[in-house]
Amino acid sequence: MSEQEKRMKGVKAAVIVLAVLLIVVAIISVWRYALNGSNTNESNDITTSETTNTQDNSDIATGNIPDGQIGSDNEPDSTPAPDSASFSSIVISPLNIEVFYSKGIQGFQYMVLKTGSGTQYVEFSSESLIGTRCTDDRGAFASIIKNPSSSENQTTTVSTKIGNDIYGLSLASDTCTNNAELLDEYQASFKAGFGSLRTAPEED
Repeated sequence: MSEQEKRMKGVKAAVIVLAVLLIVVAIISVWRYALNGSNTNESNDITTSETTNTQDNSDIATGNIPDGQIGSDNEPDSTPAPDSASFSSIVISPLNIEVFYSKGIQGFQYMVLKTGSGTQYVEFSSESLIGTRCTDDRGAFASIIKNPSSSENQTTTVSTKIGNDIYGLSLASDTCTNNAELLDEYQASFKAGFGSLRTAPEED
């Protein structure tokens, strides 16, 4: 066998080995992508004590409610507002609802989010409730879910129907909070006002 033939055989062998390596790398990459893709959508259920893993940040609306804020004076024709001496309210525009809660609670924040299945909900939280027992705890104390699925409905304490939509109130557990007593106060306040939930009044 001539020297040139030996070189050609060596080159062919190197090309074959390289091709096999590339195929193996491609198979591993496809396998990893498929595995990660399935994990991303594995859990779409809402848990009010932590951030949902499938939220769309472009749809997030946030707000801060200072201590003792008095709600809107506008009242829709169909549903009378609760006693303004006992309740305050906040309009959640993305869900087109007005949420009532008992006066006297500390300030809080809210975020409007979506689950992986597209269910919208508003999560209420307070920095005063943030504990050290849960990773990335935001101090969530309650959520109002719009048209919850059957599995999401299992997390709700009470629900109400407004027009064609159903809204469920979901209360966070005390697993993460550093102040269970304050958590109870927030939740009692929102539970007391939930029966007055209504469509947001139209702006003049």
